[in-house]
Amino acid sequence: MWGSYQLQVNMRSISGTKKGHGVDSAYNDLVRLLERGGEFQVLKNTDSLTDILHLHTVDLKSLRLIRHFHKRGKGVVITCHMMEDSLDGSLSLPKFVVKYFGKYLYYFYRQGDRLVVVNPYYREELISKGLDPAKVSFIPNYADERLFFEVNEEKKAALRRELDLPLKAPVIVSSGQIQRRKGFDDFVACAQLNPDYLFVWVGGFSFGRLSDGYDTYRAIVADPPQNMRFPGIVDREVVAEYLQASDLFFLASFQELFPMSLLEAAKCGLPILLRDIPLYPGILFGHYYRATDVQSFSDWIRRICQDEAARRKGIEDARRLASIYSETAIYKQWKALYEELRPGRTTV
Repeated sequence: MWGSYQLQVNMRSISGTKKGHGVDSAYNDLVRLLERGGEFQVLKNTDSLTDILHLHTVDLKSLRLIRHFHKRGKGVVITCHMMEDSLDGSLSLPKFVVKYFGKYLYYFYRQGDRLVVVNPYYREELISKGLDPAKVSFIPNYADERLFFEVNEEKKAALRRELDLPLKAPVIVSSGQIQRRKGFDDFVACAQLNPDYLFVWVGGFSFGRLSDGYDTYRAIVADPPQNMRFPGIVDREVVAEYLQASDLFFLASFQELFPMSLLEAAKCGLPILLRDIPLYPGILFGHYYRATDVQSFSDWIRRICQDEAARRKGIEDARRLASIYSETAIYKQWKALYEELRPGRTTV
């Protein structure tokens, strides 16, 4: 144990330069989690030499800091928020750019003393790229429970009035960046199949015209169907309010690492409907509804909103997920990881 010694962690990320995406949310929620624990002094985006450097983005200044810390015998943790395939369907970039960025990405990850992936699937991917298995740990993302929590029916109705949402019609919500990888086309198609339901996407184009599908999707956002709302990129307190005011969280992503939006929805007690992709069974353990195409998504949306038993099961599944990924559970994992790198202890 550290006793009275408060470990210093230099937590670095440039994700805040672009709002409305999961890396920035994950970074800020982890900072607050560690600060509340009382065993760490967290310095954010500083050049100061601390006990541990913890990086969330792979920019060149972060690379220089790694070398600076290593020269002085300090440990470096890298949270691997992205893999090479994360760019597919996210950003419109030339293939040669994606190729060389992938090479740089894995070079960067090799510099860490501990690598943290947010799902077990990507642990195996890093190992397949030649990274040391002993250095790669799975610690899932964490959604701040002081922001994202369940509300009662009275509060839900008040939020609907505040957000100008219908009091009676079912409200289907998604959140995050608007891009092709996120299944935005299927979200819109389901709205068209269910004109009596309101579909709300909270988020926008964090990377502007680089966002995959930007021109097409921008036109939809600018002139949405009557039963769709696009509040845009808003503060996370407002994201929480939209989740708390809704009936169902629906995300049709084709590829994910561990979506923060999903954790946020679970903490708010929302039934969760997702595309059936290989990642989810290993991190959600069956506590969600799944489908594969627009018609089956639409069928589940109506069933969950109309069938009380299906709705209650979805709520209980969300509560189970919230419990699995609780503040206490995630904090213990980070504490154990940092203990491995504390000064005076030999790293692997």
